[in-house]
Amino acid sequence: MIDVSVCISVHNTADFLPRCLDSVCAQTLKSLEIVLVNNGSTDNSEEVMRQYAENHPDRKFVIVIQEDRGLSQGRQSGVNNASGRYIAFLDADDYVAPTAYEKMLQAAEENNADIVQIQTYRENRVLSSKNSGLCDSHQILKEYFEWDQSTKMLWLKLYKRELFEGKPVLSDLYVNNEDGFAWPCLLYKAKNIFFLNEPLHTYSTDNEHAVMHSLFTQKALASKLKENRKKILHIIPHIEGYMGKDVLDSDFQPCFNHLKDDILIKFLTTYVYGFSFKERIDEVKAVLGFSSFAEINDFVKNNLPTDEDNKVYRLVKHLGVRNVYYLMKIRNIIKQ
Repeated sequence: MIDVSVCISVHNTADFLPRCLDSVCAQTLKSLEIVLVNNGSTDNSEEVMRQYAENHPDRKFVIVIQEDRGLSQGRQSGVNNASGRYIAFLDADDYVAPTAYEKMLQAAEENNADIVQIQTYRENRVLSSKNSGLCDSHQILKEYFEWDQSTKMLWLKLYKRELFEGKPVLSDLYVNNEDGFAWPCLLYKAKNIFFLNEPLHTYSTDNEHAVMHSLFTQKALASKLKENRKKILHIIPHIEGYMGKDVLDSDFQPCFNHLKDDILIKFLTTYVYGFSFKERIDEVKAVLGFSSFAEINDFVKNNLPTDEDNKVYRLVKHLGVRNVYYLMKIRNIIKQ
């Protein structure tokens, strides 16, 4: 019997993959399988996968080859091909401590927890949640909607595989910000979550810095960034479709409106080269059903999250959405 399936979606990260796989092969938990999804890589990632499977006959490897379908569906393919009682995700440029999955599994079983969340090292500091021990997942969901306090990254957790059965929690869109789609749905379906406050994961920024730098500095990639930005709006109907509007209206308002407002503010004010304000408004109306800019602006101002430390929120409150967009645009043009 496999206790934990570690699902790793790989897209052109052959340079980082050995470090990642070394850490998984070194796990003290033996009842573990490694599900590798080659998500349309054009480098030698597949060769690295097969070498590790051949060189570690004591470990169970599952290798899946598919076209590039985005990180969300890369993770979904991992789940579809996993046989473990619990599911974990790991990015190909990150790595884990040798005892990571043994300790997470122990915490899940001892506390009958649907989800176990650990801490991560990022750039020599520990990222953690304010929560500890066993918590009601719906309360954590409300906090997430309201303040975005829970760390949403999917790779920081262990899940009972039943949470992925039924309606899909992962988006079928080509998206790399899959956490925003899946995490609220997983919290809604789960009964509880155990916060294991121990840093057992290391988040590497080497590859992230390279990818994000190229996206934001090369105008040739602006259309790709623009399309990715549009998909952020689809988080809202995805959550509504999974949880149901009646549930949201009865149990999670007004905190869900704060999340919706935060997504709108980021979508409407974050500068992206070649993405005009009119195009943004048209996209909001098409995806979310608003009838006019005035209606959008009123919703944003009436449902502002209560984080007074957020400068953008304060600017929107006093200047309105349109003026903040142009302010951000001018600032970025000057920076360039």
